[in-house]
Amino acid sequence: MRKLLLLYSFLLILHGFTGAAGIFDNAGTSAYPFLKLDIGARAASLGGAYSGYANSPEGFATNPGVLGFQDKRSVVTTFTTMYASINSGFLAYYQPLSLWRIGGYVNFMDYGKMTRTDNNGRELGTFGAQDLAFAISLSRAINRNLSWGVTPKLVYSAIDTFNSVGFALDAGGMWEFNRKKTRVGLVIANMGFQKNGYTDSHKDPLPLTAKLGGSSLLPGLPMILCGEVSRGIDEDFKVKIGGEIVQWKPHFLLRIGWQNRAKVEDDNASNEWLNGLNSGFGIYLGKFSLDYGFSGLGTLGNIHRFTLSYTDF
Repeated sequence: MRKLLLLYSFLLILHGFTGAAGIFDNAGTSAYPFLKLDIGARAASLGGAYSGYANSPEGFATNPGVLGFQDKRSVVTTFTTMYASINSGFLAYYQPLSLWRIGGYVNFMDYGKMTRTDNNGRELGTFGAQDLAFAISLSRAINRNLSWGVTPKLVYSAIDTFNSVGFALDAGGMWEFNRKKTRVGLVIANMGFQKNGYTDSHKDPLPLTAKLGGSSLLPGLPMILCGEVSRGIDEDFKVKIGGEIVQWKPHFLLRIGWQNRAKVEDDNASNEWLNGLNSGFGIYLGKFSLDYGFSGLGTLGNIHRFTLSYTDF
């Protein structure tokens, strides 16, 4: 337990010294930003350091290559509550076939009601905005240690009376070795294009992102350490670190994570110290599992994720 507390302290000290990254020059220039959010409570609580781990039923939404290692069918759902009354949901199912693994999911986000105003600021009622993605994943293990997969996605977004449709593709691979105690993953996410933008005269690029991650059971410690570096067309390099404590496995797992999130310079709000910190836990009872993930976004607020799965039915 002393070693575990030391690791927790290390992540907190790292966060305190590094703070958060400045805002990238190209921030906000891509379409469908909801595609960049972590899917699932487990991924979020590990700080998003998940492309080289993805060890959960919804993990194939982060790295489709991991699906080739799954040999039991599963159904999983996630509900997320965010700041400013924003909510999102996720529902997925996958099943092993003879040589291939196939899965699919729906990911949606609702931004709630917003006030409509005219040029003079007079209120004219309300309007809403929603994002939606439909995805099919296909994966196959090359051998016992290496698997690859792809996920084509149909994306729909609506703001008031305006809407947009796009097509995206994720490609990923997962390599596990050291008696399955260590994993390395590579993902190229959101390759594709907008078929039509919100207006006829303008289209935005998709949030293309490359991720390289790894995870390993630490010698002498009941913890799996996860790490990831990523770079997107509208995001600078991100470093993500997470740890999953497996001391009480298989019934309970504890998690903590960190990433260098962007912040407004000279923002000294009282809750800004939470920006980039993540934590959570998992409870496992037979074929059922329940995971919770907390993500702090500083002055924006906090994100709470709840993931429920049923496996091997």
